[in-house]
Amino acid sequence: MGLSINALQKIVKKDDSVLVTIITDGMENSSEEYSGKAVKEKVSQCRELGWTFAYIGANQDAVEVASELNIRNALNYEASADGVKEMSAHFSKSLKNCFARMRLNSEFGDMEDIFN
Repeated sequence: MGLSINALQKIVKKDDSVLVTIITDGMENSSEEYSGKAVKEKVSQCRELGWTFAYIGANQDAVEVASELNIRNALNYEASADGVKEMSAHFSKSLKNCFARMRLNSEFGDMEDIFN
């Protein structure tokens, strides 16, 4: 996550709307470059700039993990073919709603409740 956020920070312009979505199976990747605390700090800095983050996880309590990373949008899914299908459909519908809200408000900002 830290590497991806860094890469995005290099190309995102001041007034860009940003939605960063993390989809994970919950398995630890043992990053040697970023601690959980460092990722949380990066997320917090980007949220202050108006970025929105979404965390979608299987084999874990995605809401709890997201909260630990200062991410307010979280969704659990089952790590199976059907679970991935259901999650993809839910995420697709959520994106449509998110983009509709953006068009109505003409501002993106740090959105909450994108999965509702």
